[in-house]
Amino acid sequence: MQLSSRRALAQFFPVFSSIVNASDKDLAISDDLFAVQKFLSENSPLLRALTNPSYNCDGKKALINKLFSSQLNKASVEIITSVIVMRWGTETDLLEALETLGIESLILQADKANKLSEVEKDLFTIVRILKDNKILRNTLTDIRTYSVEQRLSLVDKLFSNNLNEYSFKLLTRAVVHAKRTGLSVYILDLAEKVANHTDRLLVNVSVAQPMTDQQSSRLQEILAKAYGKQIIINELIDKELIGGIRIRIGETVIDGSVLSSIVQARQRLADRK
Repeated sequence: MQLSSRRALAQFFPVFSSIVNASDKDLAISDDLFAVQKFLSENSPLLRALTNPSYNCDGKKALINKLFSSQLNKASVEIITSVIVMRWGTETDLLEALETLGIESLILQADKANKLSEVEKDLFTIVRILKDNKILRNTLTDIRTYSVEQRLSLVDKLFSNNLNEYSFKLLTRAVVHAKRTGLSVYILDLAEKVANHTDRLLVNVSVAQPMTDQQSSRLQEILAKAYGKQIIINELIDKELIGGIRIRIGETVIDGSVLSSIVQARQRLADRK
């Protein structure tokens, strides 16, 4: 998403949050936003018209009301009409904005239901399941062999009875959008969004062997002092690291693993030749 589009979305978020928090429709807003995002992605001429800055804003609003007012709830239509008249850098930016708002709506509703902690735990559990089950991981990301409907049907069969409604919806969005190598990363990004709503910081820690309680507590203490926030540690076991630790905080990676040291040593030797 272009910088101008990200800024526009950030400016709209307080208004969006107030609309969602005032609604009693629970999951309806997120479902509506995802449905409209899909509809526009499949209708290029309409998407092009709605993102054309030369088109009249009142005309765009009238078109949205004509298309969706009888099918979507009032709060959803209010959000969509507000989003449509904003200036978007590209057509893709508008689609990404609708997806982002759908995700944020789920998180806001989970917060209202006091389910955020449960959602966090669910997302971490899903990542561990995917890491331990290569066949499942590959199936859920194999877009050439399996349709979206087939992959979502598998998700429903395996997870619908074990997750709350908010966690399940977030998982389905991850499956719809994540590429083959990025499903777990996408889910961890969702967990990071959840943590941000509680003013906590999600830290993904990869180690070759499980940390002791003392090591985990010490790491939390160090990071809390450094970042000034309560720390949530998501521990991931990666035996390829051999030893040491790799820490990922958002886009920042602190690599203190033995594997990293070996790679760097090999690189230094190669540079000397």
